Amino acid sequence: MRSLVEAFRALPDYRQVKITKNHPGEILLLSLMAILSGAEGFADMAEWMHLRKREIERFLGRHFSVPAYTTIRNVFLRIDMEAVRALHTEWTREVLSVGGKTLTIVAADGKTMRGSANKALNEKARHIVSLFLPEQKLALAHT
Repeated sequence: MRSLVEAFRALPDYRQVKITKNHPGEILLLSLMAILSGAEGFADMAEWMHLRKREIERFLGRHFSVPAYTTIRNVFLRIDMEAVRALHTEWTREVLSVGGKTLTIVAADGKTMRGSANKALNEKARHIVSLFLPEQKLALAHT
């Protein structure tokens, strides 16, 4: 199975002159990672990349030049979204069928029970965790 970095590097490069240091697919992947880390705009994404430059270089396996926030914006405006959708579909299928076996995805949700903490007894709030399994068709026997 190919890595997510390899998958994003396979996105078509929309630029006319391809002498810049970063592939748009890599910038898109790093931007999505920044968003998952709390970035709320292009300037936040650039700042996130700047603060983690060394980690990004290890992740990519090469020197990384932090793009300006306008470059990140241009990637979002010009990237081929159909190619991104196809990448997502293909990579997800690869992940779901690792080693010839199909993986079962389980969704989880958690809540803290309001009012369940008791400071007098030094008890923390209680939590509820719910797991959702995919629907499976059951064969019913007729008698």
